[in-house]
Amino acid sequence: MTKSAATTALRAQLFRTFEDPTYRPPPLPLVALELSALASRDDVDVTQVVRLLERDQMLAGAVMRLAGSPIYAGRGVARTLTDAVARLGIRTVRDSVFEVALKKTVYVATAYSDLMQRIGRHGTATAYLARIVCRHARVVEEQAFLGALLHDIGFAALLLAMVRKNEQPPSIVELWPAVDAMHEQASKAVTKLWGLSPELSLVVGNHHHEHTGTSVRVAAAVNIADFLSERFDAHIVGPPDENGVPLAACAISPASVEDSRSLLGLGVDALDRIAAEATPILHEVLRD
Repeated sequence: MTKSAATTALRAQLFRTFEDPTYRPPPLPLVALELSALASRDDVDVTQVVRLLERDQMLAGAVMRLAGSPIYAGRGVARTLTDAVARLGIRTVRDSVFEVALKKTVYVATAYSDLMQRIGRHGTATAYLARIVCRHARVVEEQAFLGALLHDIGFAALLLAMVRKNEQPPSIVELWPAVDAMHEQASKAVTKLWGLSPELSLVVGNHHHEHTGTSVRVAAAVNIADFLSERFDAHIVGPPDENGVPLAACAISPASVEDSRSLLGLGVDALDRIAAEATPILHEVLRD
């Protein structure tokens, strides 16, 4: 088989990934998925969240560390898991649990390891940036952090699918154009299969494209956060081609950033203020 024919076959395999009824998304701890459902309820209380976290020591420990981190300094010492959940709030706990779960279970593949770690770093940076964008734009941020954290999960899902289906992982350079083209569709499919909210799936599936509906402002915040991640060297970079030039990756057009800024009512200097506010936070969360 010629190189071009092999590349075409690999791309066809990639495009069929989500049409296969046997496809399963990357696994997440059950506690993370149950916590997402629990956090969406109006009648949830701290005790219920604590009981759920107590089933997974890794995730419970992550919540305790976050409560004691400089990001939440000045609020007293969290001596128990109940203290930590009460301090952070249930939705922030949900967000942090997903962040840790992705790092521990999705972005740890041995194949394409450097790229997988880069995708994870990008998701984390974009999530914290999106939270700040929402505050500046007065957007309800309930889904913004998770939407930003998961907006590019499709990259990882597609790469993992290829690893599972091939004894020898295909060349990432051959695969990359199709992976890049499909990542929004894949992100939407994975979040649906995880049973996350339709609104969140809509955000991750349209973070490069305009859409209408109640989630449009959240999607705009994610788009701006995605764009700003490059200022922190936390953007996705494609693999180098034969000349050492990185292939296009998750390209964000200046026009779409301007459209998002206009939609959110942010002034021309707002992005600089958001980046400045994010600097100490991202210094903390990206240092690992």
